[in-house]
Amino acid sequence: MRSSEELACELSVTPERLRAWLAEHWPDADPQHATAEQEAAARDHWAPTEWQPAWPPGKEPYRVEVMGSWSEYREWVDERLANWVFRGQADARWPLWSSLSRTLRRLGIARRLWPWQELRILRVFKRKAHLFLEHVPEDRDELQWLAIMQHHGAPTRLLDLTWSPYTAAFFALERAAGDAAVWCIHYESTRGPIPGLTLGDDRSGSSYPTVHDVLPKWYPGVPGDEWRTRTQENFRRYFVCGSAPFVYLGEPHVMNQRLIAQNATFAMPSRLDVPVDEILGGHDPWARGLVKLVLPRELRHDAMQNLFSMNVTSATLFPDLNGLAQSMAQELEYHWAYNVLTGDVLDRLDDPRAGWDES
Repeated sequence: MRSSEELACELSVTPERLRAWLAEHWPDADPQHATAEQEAAARDHWAPTEWQPAWPPGKEPYRVEVMGSWSEYREWVDERLANWVFRGQADARWPLWSSLSRTLRRLGIARRLWPWQELRILRVFKRKAHLFLEHVPEDRDELQWLAIMQHHGAPTRLLDLTWSPYTAAFFALERAAGDAAVWCIHYESTRGPIPGLTLGDDRSGSSYPTVHDVLPKWYPGVPGDEWRTRTQENFRRYFVCGSAPFVYLGEPHVMNQRLIAQNATFAMPSRLDVPVDEILGGHDPWARGLVKLVLPRELRHDAMQNLFSMNVTSATLFPDLNGLAQSMAQELEYHWAYNVLTGDVLDRLDDPRAGWDES
């Protein structure tokens, strides 16, 4: 017999919903366990389907704008999207999948095993990473561990975001071979009540809980031990085994050098089988707080030249030897004496003092 809570986690439904379904079909069923027959029926009932885009192109419930010029992009982000967060992607067609979602899908891992495989790699990383870390986070501080894993290239459910629209544009355009995109998310619009989610205790009252209830940010008034315990318990309940779709925006308490240099934060979706753009686009007011700015291929040269002059490069965004080495690719695109695309020598600037009356 399987624990009903464990089975619910695999099926991405709440334990309460699974128990209600079992009681409806087997009135005398044990609410805490499921027989092999009941498990098979539940798997058939909640069988995962292959993901398909929720909306056809042009029918998205959020705003999509194609930029006609780099100056138009600057106008949008400077005047209309202040205090939003941004994510650049090299292909405008890509949904907002986390690296963990992409990896699980690419490898063909059985959907019911996703929660256990995510917990497994988190556990394995914690057991071995101490060999390489100067400061080891507490075991219960899941967000801190996920941030370290993300930083070093492990697949996690985190998506990198930045408060800088120019950093996002750099990441979108640096390796773009076609149209790129910068996704813009209104931070405060994601902080409201989460439809369809209950906390299972009296904290939520008569209304739906907010992300502060689910995975609170670190506040000076919250004892660290209580915060970490609640963070670990809620991460497993509402993210790994959760069914209600929502997105948490935030960052760990201790930030590394790259996060600081990139003015970064994270998006952490509660579901791995639905991209972030569909989670946010599927509920109002979240959809009103999501904008996709498409950067056509033709904008790339002007944009990268402007970003270079703003000192937005791999060397500044990744302040280490690897970042410096990566920035050499950007250096290939520029030279002070000639246009690298045409080979034309750039015009020399006449002495600005010529003709001045020095008397």
